[in-house]
Amino acid sequence: LSTSDFGFHNCLKTDDGALTFLDFNYFGWDDPVKLTADFIWHPAMNLNRELTDKWTMAMLNIFSVEPEFEERLKAAMPLYGLRWAMIVLNEFLPGFAEKRREAGEIENYNLEKSQKIQLKKAKNYCSNVKTIVSQVTFA
Repeated sequence: LSTSDFGFHNCLKTDDGALTFLDFNYFGWDDPVKLTADFIWHPAMNLNRELTDKWTMAMLNIFSVEPEFEERLKAAMPLYGLRWAMIVLNEFLPGFAEKRREAGEIENYNLEKSQKIQLKKAKNYCSNVKTIVSQVTFA
């Protein structure tokens, strides 16, 4: 079972410092490779190398009983990176800006500015994917 949208962006920090996960909109059966990759790639996470490595090692340990988990994760990471590059480009879809305004997400929404920000994010994702692909040997 996976929360699917698991990350700090869906947590509250309690007075004692504990994190409470709140968002179960997409909860259900999922591949642990997707959970692992999405936690790393999600734009709201913005993990540094140390935290990315710590998360990856913890997931490799948890799913060590699945013999092909690590290989599947290595193969899937670039694909999930490209997926997130496409997701952040939703800002360019017809009608997307109007949906944001109607939802009240952004009071002074500027489509052109938002598109420039999202395009930069997508380029960064693609650059990171290129780096990963150059470092991984695929069998």
